[in-house]
Amino acid sequence: MMRVPSRGAMPFPRTLAEARRGLVQAAARSSDTPRLDADTLLAHWLGRPRAWVLAHPEAPFPRALVARWRAARARLLLGEPLPYVLGEWPCYDRTFSVTPAVLIPRPETETLIEHALAWLRQRPHARVVDVGTGSGCIAIILAAQAPHTRVIGTDRSRAALAVAQANAQRHHVAVTWVQTDLLAGLGGMWDLIVANLPYIPTAELTRYRVGQHEPVLALDGGVDGLMPLRRLLHQARTRLARGGLLLAEIGAEQAQQAQAVARTYFPHARITLHPDLAGQPRVLALQWPRDEAATPS
Repeated sequence: MMRVPSRGAMPFPRTLAEARRGLVQAAARSSDTPRLDADTLLAHWLGRPRAWVLAHPEAPFPRALVARWRAARARLLLGEPLPYVLGEWPCYDRTFSVTPAVLIPRPETETLIEHALAWLRQRPHARVVDVGTGSGCIAIILAAQAPHTRVIGTDRSRAALAVAQANAQRHHVAVTWVQTDLLAGLGGMWDLIVANLPYIPTAELTRYRVGQHEPVLALDGGVDGLMPLRRLLHQARTRLARGGLLLAEIGAEQAQQAQAVARTYFPHARITLHPDLAGQPRVLALQWPRDEAATPS
């Protein structure tokens, strides 16, 4: 008697077209780009460009990849984001390992990275701290692009720091990782403080797909989305060096409020907003005057 596959199951894919079809159907449950997701997975597994995958639908699908295909399809059916299924994701000029313990890198963060690198070009020996480092992508890129800087990455999550450490080894970059809350316990003064902290208001988390799979610790910004920023600015008052710069990623709708909050903690600083590629205010920049020491808390 012929066995009938269970509901939602698919038989063994014999060609790339069949494998692609199964992945597209699964990704369509939650992705806006299911075909692109499927092509990306297949290209990654096969070590081929996506164009090759599309041009060879009749090519046999390797039996060695069937278990991986089935596992990926099951995860996609549950709505898990492609980067977690893939196990890595690009940011700026390199690719980073990602797990559900860390936030998935996004293009908006590259705006912060570009402004940090532009500042570091004039200060090659700066002391840098990446607060809430997650996968470590910001810290690693800065350390790689400005090799004479001293870079530290902090995070409350031990699991996130394990991912960051693995990424530093992957890219052969020296970064010191510290498990702490923001800047707590860090001694000395810092020339550059960068932070991509949680900025989604707690009540709005359920409205976003991102809140279903990515770590809440990296998303929940409190009642108005600015609580982590307030805490960072409070600590930075005694940690940002003279002439130093603080860069923080923010939500586009929070721009004016974030500026006002920054002005409360640093009334004499030069505070500006920088837009992302979509033209939305994305990075809060706070430049501390050279002739004024950090204000006591």
